[in-house]
Amino acid sequence: MTTNQLSLQETVRQNTEEIHSLTDILMHSIQNAETDREVFQAEIRRIWEYLLGQQRNGNGSGGSDS
Repeated sequence: MTTNQLSLQETVRQNTEEIHSLTDILMHSIQNAETDREVFQAEIRRIWEYLLGQQRNGNGSGGSDS
């Protein structure tokens, strides 16, 4: 094998390692984003339920007093 071939093989090996590393980082980022999204949606749902409860209890506008 020539020096040029060995150099190319080493470059390919390094690039493969970097791609694997970037893939791992990307997968962790996606998992974190999904978790953040779930937490955000749960918080929005909690706030929405609170606001709807305020209207039902007559503490908000939109209820009718007879």
